[in-house]
Amino acid sequence: MVPKIADKWDRLTNRDLAGVGGDFDRMVELIRQRYSPSRSKLSIEAEIRDWVVDRIDELEKGAE
Repeated sequence: MVPKIADKWDRLTNRDLAGVGGDFDRMVELIRQRYSPSRSKLSIEAEIRDWVVDRIDELEKGAE
């Protein structure tokens, strides 16, 4: 899923993503810092969750 995240949030580097280590809260904070520091954490969480839900079939197929 990392390449797909980098497609959506292209200011994130591979090093950024490796540093997150799969921690959702750290990902939220990283995206907030890079893209919209004035937005709330809740708003960023919602955007990420919506993005995942929109791709759930594709992501599940990749996990097989």
